[in-house]
Amino acid sequence: SMMELMQQIRKKDPKYGILYVTFNTATPLQDSPSAHDPVAELCVRIAFAALKKRKPHDIKEFVDFCNKNTFDSKWVEKWLREDKCILFIDELNLVQSIFDNPLAQFLKSNFLLGEGRGLVFSSHVASLSNKLSSFLESPSNRQVITLTLPVIPSLREAIKKFSYNELSARKALF
Repeated sequence: SMMELMQQIRKKDPKYGILYVTFNTATPLQDSPSAHDPVAELCVRIAFAALKKRKPHDIKEFVDFCNKNTFDSKWVEKWLREDKCILFIDELNLVQSIFDNPLAQFLKSNFLLGEGRGLVFSSHVASLSNKLSSFLESPSNRQVITLTLPVIPSLREAIKKFSYNELSARKALF
């Protein structure tokens, strides 16, 4: 999962800034002027994650934050400076309908091209990787790598596979 990957990166190199943003129920798309501007939607989530220094999880706090603040790509670029940073985006598929070239260029220039930068995202839509690849087209040999999570058909198999005897159905689901 993304959380495990973030922990491993922090263990390996604590100098990396880790930004976790999501478009799911914790910070959903709002009916606002920025709702049709994917760069603005991403920037406000980056600012929220950066300024709160934690994974956002309170929808009321996020809505209040959005109503009181405005952040754009220039703010994000200034905040990032030359620091090492990896952006984790949970459920990027939720902005697939408004995903466009400016968003791809923002991601590319701020999280893919610079040394010490990275982009990791999850999606419930397999076709998103093709759309993302076409927007991020470049002469390099980089590619979008798609990994699927293993399917474990039973709790018994999960306990065995992960060597986790205390695993319960509740823990496995959450």
